[in-house]
Amino acid sequence: RGGIVGISNGVAEVGPRALGNRSLVARPDNKDISKRLSMEVKKREWYRPVAPIMLKEIAKKVSDEAIGEASKYMLMDFHIKKEFHNVLEGVVHANGTARIQTLENEKENPFMYRLLKFLAEEGILALTNTSFNAAGEPIVHTIEQAKESAKKMNLDGLVINGKLLVRGEY
Repeated sequence: RGGIVGISNGVAEVGPRALGNRSLVARPDNKDISKRLSMEVKKREWYRPVAPIMLKEIAKKVSDEAIGEASKYMLMDFHIKKEFHNVLEGVVHANGTARIQTLENEKENPFMYRLLKFLAEEGILALTNTSFNAAGEPIVHTIEQAKESAKKMNLDGLVINGKLLVRGEY
């Protein structure tokens, strides 16, 4: 529906990237949503890129490059085929690449894998994915921090341990 949702499931990941358990997610097919996510929600510059999270099988379709193990950690940019730019316009960089993060199987992140599988069946190839924090703030760790940040960021929804709460419920 064009909203931005925070996710705080289980324990936080270790590392420099949002890998699905402490994420802000949105549709990837709209530059305005990505701009809102960067400028209004995260309070950072409009040009700072956001990245897609998608199933590995879809990454292999949208890019003509080999999708290796590093893609699990959002560490590399991949060239996006021109025919997919419109459905991924919010996450494709000016040079035609995207910093794809992939999930190959449900064990890697059961909630995110099932969500991406459902969305793919609906024709949505990925989600915009960035860390669940505002500029200058640490990534949220506790449920209380997630709720407080969701309110401050004016998020449209918040998933806590698999349960979706809409604005006003947190």
